[in-house]
Amino acid sequence: MNMTLVCYITLNGGGGWITANGRSNANDTTGLVFKYCEFTQISSGSAYLGRAWGPYARSVLFHTHMENVIVPAGWDIGSFAGHENDMTFAEMGYYGPGSNEYENVTRVAWLKYMSDDKEKYYATDFNDAKKWRPQQPW
Repeated sequence: MNMTLVCYITLNGGGGWITANGRSNANDTTGLVFKYCEFTQISSGSAYLGRAWGPYARSVLFHTHMENVIVPAGWDIGSFAGHENDMTFAEMGYYGPGSNEYENVTRVAWLKYMSDDKEKYYATDFNDAKKWRPQQPW
């Protein structure tokens, strides 16, 4: 099942990951999408935006405000090094001190960035109610 979330996520302490997708093969139709989110915290520490829980992990953040609660690398490959080209970790329209728009924040090299022209592709949904759209805009 795919989900699109409009959310507020408050981190209580440091460590951990906000997302963890576990696709086990390239034909798996699942993925995680977070749209219009706010990541904040109530105590010190930071977390990763997500981690690979399988060799074909797929998580997308779309128009998300990030307080300074995100580990600068953003994403964690976990034990799936060598599968960077098989995974989709993507960001678009992110802002705030935890986003990589600031000079002191450098995301992982294998992060995919969605440009504004690709937003039209995802104007309403990232899935067609039964499966992940087969053609992604990157």
